[in-house]
Amino acid sequence: PTLGARSQHSLDEAAKPASVDHPGAAGIPTAGLTGLEAVEASGVADGGTLVIVGATGGTGGYAVQLAAARGIRVIAVSRTENVEYAGELGAVEAIDYTAGDLTEQILAAHPGGVDALFDTFHDTEGLVALADAVKEGGALLSPKAAADPDAIAASGRRGLNVNRAPIERLADMNRLLEDGSISILATTTFPLDDANEALAEVASGHTRGKVVLTID
Repeated sequence: PTLGARSQHSLDEAAKPASVDHPGAAGIPTAGLTGLEAVEASGVADGGTLVIVGATGGTGGYAVQLAAARGIRVIAVSRTENVEYAGELGAVEAIDYTAGDLTEQILAAHPGGVDALFDTFHDTEGLVALADAVKEGGALLSPKAAADPDAIAASGRRGLNVNRAPIERLADMNRLLEDGSISILATTTFPLDDANEALAEVASGHTRGKVVLTID
């Protein structure tokens, strides 16, 4: 099929920015556009609070930056060694998930709850368990199809499963990169021959930024 003029124009605008190397650019389409969709679907406005679980990974890392660029107060959930990096991405608070019950930690800092929570880590049961950390009417979002809308609705919150935004939105990502609102995440590269090692790194759940395979 032939692209219409508007669609072709949008894709032309989504070409790799000259300032971004190929490994860095490869990490944007899925992680970046999923982070974008999550931030927009959360409904959190300027000045609101958004918890991001897995804030220093690929999708979470872009979500932190995109939310901060909109004036949202981001609370990053990560390991202690990644707290500083989360701050560099734009988080204004950090919670170490290894330090105790996550809901209790969030409510200790925000007794009334937060406006929304984007969780790149937990399964369905784990996400439902975090509902009390969110204000009634707020949203719990998952990029892993872990949100059970009915179970979360029973607690008075909204459960949303998010996928990446349309590929045409890469043009918006490019503009944010070019004006400095967001930056490329830390990128760990593996040659294609070491794909098993790359998969093991991702499976560890402790990757900072993106893992990218390179082909020489």
